[in-house]
Amino acid sequence: MEASTQPGIPLTAAQAKEAEAIDLLKTKAMLRAQKKCKHLYMGTVSFSEAVDLPRKCIQFWTTAMRRRKGCKVSVNLWKHQKKKAKVDVPTRGMTDEDLEAQLRLARRDYRTAKKDHEQHRDTFLDTLDKKVRDRLRRVEQARRLGMVARAINGKLDSLSVLRVEHNGVQCETQAAIEAALFPINKAKVHSSEDTDFLQPPLVDVFGYRGNEAIENQVLQGTYVPPASASRHAKVFLSQCTLTEDIPLSDTAISTANHNSAWRKAKEATTGSKSNLMFAMYKAAAAKQADLLLAQFDASQRSLSYANSYSFLYGNSVWMFNC
Repeated sequence: MEASTQPGIPLTAAQAKEAEAIDLLKTKAMLRAQKKCKHLYMGTVSFSEAVDLPRKCIQFWTTAMRRRKGCKVSVNLWKHQKKKAKVDVPTRGMTDEDLEAQLRLARRDYRTAKKDHEQHRDTFLDTLDKKVRDRLRRVEQARRLGMVARAINGKLDSLSVLRVEHNGVQCETQAAIEAALFPINKAKVHSSEDTDFLQPPLVDVFGYRGNEAIENQVLQGTYVPPASASRHAKVFLSQCTLTEDIPLSDTAISTANHNSAWRKAKEATTGSKSNLMFAMYKAAAAKQADLLLAQFDASQRSLSYANSYSFLYGNSVWMFNC
């Protein structure tokens, strides 16, 4: 399909139809394969040192038992887990029963810490820097409110909200529903207030509605950010310069570049409307995966990039790499 096109020339109606048929078939295959994968339900237990240490002890004593049984265990992994679990007792003289007893003790400590994981989380946050602590609490509060919003009437199949369950109480009147949903909407509106361009010194330069003169300097690559600006903001501004037109010979995306980009992508990023997730494409670009999967994805990206074609189904999820 890619070889039948020419860079810079839009696809014909027949080519577009064939490209969509291929993409739709691939999307169905990926969604069917995804149903056979195991699913992790994370976020039940909040992270803190009081909860994390028993969990690391469980990992270490499990590895110790595997090593005792003769399973192949990396020496570096053994040392790393032992250091993380803060285990300072020698294990060479321990019997199998002693190792099992230590594993049971670690599991008991984990269950005990897990019961008060929210309190342990608050205590852990109090040990952090004030700015970091406030940002984390604001993010976690928005996440909790978002969970409440998603729980409203299941997945919100209809556009009308008839009732809301908030803190175990059913809200059925308009006033009660608005009172429950208002903090959620407010948190969404204020979620970006701690970003670099809404904080000094950049907000004083660019303002809330933009500064055309400064923006032109950024595009031309002549703008020098304030010294007190964050490193991430400086890197972002350095990448906002205008570039020359890319030669047609550089429009092809190699499989190596495709894999390199996907291995750097964050798995938790939202996918496309086809329900394809970033994890699926990262798995196809992994070193252990079949090379044919990555070659196929890279070919689709090249077709879309070279001919300015946007797929209707799944592949809008990877267009960010173009």
